[in-house]
Amino acid sequence: MRKCFLPGRCSCIWWVLFVPILLCRCGTSTSTGPGGTDFPNTRTVAGTILHEDGTPASFTEVLLIPRDFVPSFDRTAACIAADSTDSSGDYSITVSDSGTYNLQAIHLQKRTRLLVRDILVAGEDAVRVGENTLSPPGAIEVALPDSLDGLEGYLYLRGTCYRATVGGSATNTVIDSVPAGTVPALWFVPTGSSNGQLLQDSTTVKPGDTTLVAPQNGPFSLKLILNTTVSGADVAEDVHHFPLAIRFSTLPIDMSRLKPDGSDLVVTRSDNMPLPYEIESWDQERNEALVWVKVDTIFGNNATQSVYLFWGNPSSIPSTSSSAVFDTA
Repeated sequence: MRKCFLPGRCSCIWWVLFVPILLCRCGTSTSTGPGGTDFPNTRTVAGTILHEDGTPASFTEVLLIPRDFVPSFDRTAACIAADSTDSSGDYSITVSDSGTYNLQAIHLQKRTRLLVRDILVAGEDAVRVGENTLSPPGAIEVALPDSLDGLEGYLYLRGTCYRATVGGSATNTVIDSVPAGTVPALWFVPTGSSNGQLLQDSTTVKPGDTTLVAPQNGPFSLKLILNTTVSGADVAEDVHHFPLAIRFSTLPIDMSRLKPDGSDLVVTRSDNMPLPYEIESWDQERNEALVWVKVDTIFGNNATQSVYLFWGNPSSIPSTSSSAVFDTA
């Protein structure tokens, strides 16, 4: 760990982890210990962080970040209030400005994480966040829209420290070690520009899993695991060019968010390659549909293969084709 001190403003902690992250203890924080300085008009945000087994999560770094914060690779960027949990898992952070904040935490040994969004700090009252539990992180893989082809810059989750660089030839970029749960809006900023482009309002991340985000396919998505192990379909060998039946009545999909005829539906592999499909039946009012998807290869004895359903983009081009799904023979 390296500590740096900016006179009269911040004392910064730069933890060298998998990705360098700047954690700034702002000069507006209140210290009441020996030799500390009291600052007027401060607000305290406090809470407790636990491990998944319910025990206190000491040695957890906690950040309080403005909701509109834009993470930058410039280490002289705006300050973030920070604290570390004690042996009881408790933390207490003070800030001088009212507003809405996100709380981001990482256990420095287990690498588990959490994110608490939209904490309102107003007036001079203390804010009690309560208990929150760490869990293994996930990742977000972003399939960049065609409009960003050749551009360099970085992707970021607004109001957090999570971001990733984008190279000029990259088509997919991964933001790694993201807390599980619903994370804030995903943005892209070109190198040398201050104008960002919103790619997705929010994204749901699962522990230990990678979530594919393809803005050109639609803001809503669902990942389906094709489990061919003995605990699933029990298929030992690979199967090629298989028409897979997907029944919407068994899935957490609100069909009212799709076009009445389902023409904004896009189905892809996990690498964002589109898969052809045919709609056999579509009853939006009853939230029932049967869609056949042509999967090029379904791997035998595999519990990780997946396909994605996307919807909600009125400009998306569906890959509907009966002849591509079912051979006339």
